[in-house]
Amino acid sequence: MSSVANPGGPMDLRAIDRLVAEHVMGWTHYDRSRWFTSHGYEMELPFFSEEIDDAWAITDRFGSWSMKRDRDSGVTTVCFEHDGNKHYDQGVTPCLAICLCALRAKGVKVPP
Repeated sequence: MSSVANPGGPMDLRAIDRLVAEHVMGWTHYDRSRWFTSHGYEMELPFFSEEIDDAWAITDRFGSWSMKRDRDSGVTTVCFEHDGNKHYDQGVTPCLAICLCALRAKGVKVPP
């Protein structure tokens, strides 16, 4: 499956969602589609990389952040401050940019 981050690339959006759940949200994988949140609630994996309501939940994990969309290219750039550093990443959608930047801020490398 191709990636929205890099068409033709190896990473699919649900794989990004799983990385966000584990490394950004602090959730634990339970079985095929169920996760335990950091508060012990059981839920299905949200569509962080595709649904803006789900992506907004990621921003709560960071103190300061910004987002900018280039009108010409349509690319969205996001910046999160984490542990005293600024982390930037881009995506072809705001949801994807939020996911990729959050993962970068947490030190998770996502294949292109």
